[in-house]
Amino acid sequence: MFNPHGVFNKATPKAMRDKGKDDMKKTLVLGLALAALGALTACSSSSDKKMADKDMADTSSAQCAGKTVSESGTLDGTGDSIGWIAGVDWGSGTLTLNDGTQHKFHYRGVKGLETGLAHASFKGEVYNLQNIEDFIGVYYGAGQNFDLIVGKGQYVLNNSKCVVIKVTAKTEGVQLSAPGPGGVHVQLGE
Repeated sequence: MFNPHGVFNKATPKAMRDKGKDDMKKTLVLGLALAALGALTACSSSSDKKMADKDMADTSSAQCAGKTVSESGTLDGTGDSIGWIAGVDWGSGTLTLNDGTQHKFHYRGVKGLETGLAHASFKGEVYNLQNIEDFIGVYYGAGQNFDLIVGKGQYVLNNSKCVVIKVTAKTEGVQLSAPGPGGVHVQLGE
């Protein structure tokens, strides 16, 4: 039958085993739902700042329209992402400017409508970086004002200072993502 530790044995009637399995499924679904709710709550707790940053990034596309796009350097790094309904991304890398100076950076991001687990390595170019402080900020998908080619595994992002990052990523793992709100917050340092 049923022992005090919650384990069923072969003598346990099928109806009780099925009810126990149903209870475990309900507990798992409830746990996942609470985790997703927690992730969404974390996303929305700073939603006003993110909306302001997104508005600034959207505005930057208009502000940057017609601006000559000039390469400022390269970057490379690695990152990880995990998600269930809402995804969280984090990673680090090195920015190498055209003058040869190198700067370590790290990033984190939150995106709605993302599920999976993945590890990525990336490399790419940085454009329109006049001051290293302008590299810091929240990046969103670049607006249509930037005429840069984007293909599979390629991403083009910009921030409110008209800094554009174009990266190519090689990803391992499984990740499902739908169009949804998200942004990448970049900081200098380890």
